[in-house]
Amino acid sequence: PILNEAITKNTSIEYLPTLVESSLHRIPIEIIERFREYYEIVFSQARISRRIRVVDIIFSTGLIILFSPFILFSILYILIRDGRPIFFTQPRHGVNARIFKVYKFRTMNEPEQGEDFPTLTKSGKLLRMTRLNEIPQLVSVIKGDMSIVGPRPDIPSTYEYCTREIPFYRYRTRVMPGITGHAQVLYRYVDKLEYDTFARRLSYDLYYVKNMDFRLYLATMLRTAEVMLFRRGAK
Repeated sequence: PILNEAITKNTSIEYLPTLVESSLHRIPIEIIERFREYYEIVFSQARISRRIRVVDIIFSTGLIILFSPFILFSILYILIRDGRPIFFTQPRHGVNARIFKVYKFRTMNEPEQGEDFPTLTKSGKLLRMTRLNEIPQLVSVIKGDMSIVGPRPDIPSTYEYCTREIPFYRYRTRVMPGITGHAQVLYRYVDKLEYDTFARRLSYDLYYVKNMDFRLYLATMLRTAEVMLFRRGAK
């Protein structure tokens, strides 16, 4: 009745989800739970944009050509300092949770006997600092496994934990995963598997899923260029 009266009197109306999203540029889980039916419909309607897909292919192809000298340098640098293998591959969850292989230049050594964690290769520090190790992911973009912009693709163990523990987590796979993303540039790199940090990262990812359009896609790429220029969060 209050809403109908406001409409009749031409009173300006602001809905809480819209107010929260425009203020925070993310969608907290608490808001999704309160307006569950609305958000479940919105997330289920998320689709892959053909326009963005075309730009992905053109942009990725152009970057591979532009960065070809750096690609050759990276290959030779890894071979000289660390030897084979040149590439690191790992299964990740992509769109609709489909498994695909992600490719990067190798920057970590496998843990040796008695060690719990991998160590940085001799070439790894430079490749990570300059983000050259990320270039092979452009091949995944051209293949259609990834986009330039989207949620970070999870390894299976992380995806299984998060879908089990965090509500609405599966909706982040409604769009293609990305080399960069709304969460990566506005939040931070998340490496510790815990509820609070991954739930907060999810709030940024779901904002992108709900509001994905070419303007947000382009804005995220520009923010990524800024991050790379000032070398913030190089992980």
